[in-house]
Amino acid sequence: MFIFGQNGTGATDFTDCWDQNTVRTLPTTAVKLGVSSADAKDTAAGDGGRTIKIAYLASTYAYAEETLSLNGQTKVETTGLALRVLSAEVLTVGSELDNAGIIYIYDTSDTVTAGVPQTATKIFGRISAGDNVMRIGMFTVPLGETWRILKLAAYQRDASATLRYGMVRLQYREPGGVWLPVPLQSFSSDTKSELDFTNMPDMALSFSEKTDVRVQADLLEAAPWGCTIWYDKW
Repeated sequence: MFIFGQNGTGATDFTDCWDQNTVRTLPTTAVKLGVSSADAKDTAAGDGGRTIKIAYLASTYAYAEETLSLNGQTKVETTGLALRVLSAEVLTVGSELDNAGIIYIYDTSDTVTAGVPQTATKIFGRISAGDNVMRIGMFTVPLGETWRILKLAAYQRDASATLRYGMVRLQYREPGGVWLPVPLQSFSSDTKSELDFTNMPDMALSFSEKTDVRVQADLLEAAPWGCTIWYDKW
């Protein structure tokens, strides 16, 4: 199994492997989730995304998922409370075959303008326009499970003629603890390279239930980057 994350902008400081290009805030208590799109076509009978499935961890860290009908720029809410958002995918679409706008997943208490939540720290997930899936290099181990990372790949997309450099780090945090690092090598992209993988050797790093794990990068010059985590669980 694998998790794929992407950061379409990149930054000259450590940011998470997701399209928000920030360090994602993790709630300390479970909240109800709101879902809305920046495009009115993402609605139950629209031309864009129609329904979405969200996988999340409840207050006990137990795995749960819900399927919601989108309502364009108007917020719809989950039934249950979520402590972590694990993944999201568009299940059904209209004539455009994908989501027309950015779909946001956030703390429903936030103010929403034209489908966009206004507080960055309350955004827990997003599906970029046309992607149909949330791409994020982060996970939290569900209750009763152990996840083992087998390999990590990080890469930088850059079509310029400039040699790019960056540092990648893998961090984990047990409940109530602080973020701890797993040392990784830096990476560079060759001139006009668009996909330059830095493959880590088989790591077999195991993480117990309720542990947060994330991939971050710090780039010498801002550029798009991404990561892939191969893992198994039991």
